[in-house]
Amino acid sequence: MAKLALKPSHPERICWGCDLYCRADDLACGNGTERTQHPIELFGDDWLEWAKEQGGYGDFDPSADRKERACSSGPVVTAAPTSDQNLPKLALNALHDVLDPELGIDIVDLGLIYRLEVDTEGQVSVDMSMTTPACPLGEHLLHEVEETLGRVPGVRGTEVRLVWQPPWSPARMSELARRALARDD
Repeated sequence: MAKLALKPSHPERICWGCDLYCRADDLACGNGTERTQHPIELFGDDWLEWAKEQGGYGDFDPSADRKERACSSGPVVTAAPTSDQNLPKLALNALHDVLDPELGIDIVDLGLIYRLEVDTEGQVSVDMSMTTPACPLGEHLLHEVEETLGRVPGVRGTEVRLVWQPPWSPARMSELARRALARDD
């Protein structure tokens, strides 16, 4: 089962009714003809705290997967010496909310982010790739990255470049992404 994004940028674009995480306009699970809303749409930004108060998770911490973020060959993350040194970490963490709609796995764990750099003015520059040059969702993902980074406090601008060298391979995926895809087989 792919993980549930805790605070997705656009929950309205994805059906969260099963582990397929289909695009809202292409439901394939057979669970009905209606899209299942993400909890953030139903309960607001503090949905996770509310669910924990209701005992909905018991001892399970759905945010624990954030602690398993070691990518096999993760992105190069740098900041100019005089910039906010926390900004690269905040920006990279925000990108964990950008999901590949076909796989339901975030683009950082998929290994699509190759480089993230922050300059002294808060300008974030990102090099990213796609799993394939023919990816039909490439423009969508680029737009999602720009939008997501634009909401990070301290980011003054973004530049997202699509790169093809080195070519993406499954070796770039995090262990978390590998386990999620293995469970889907």
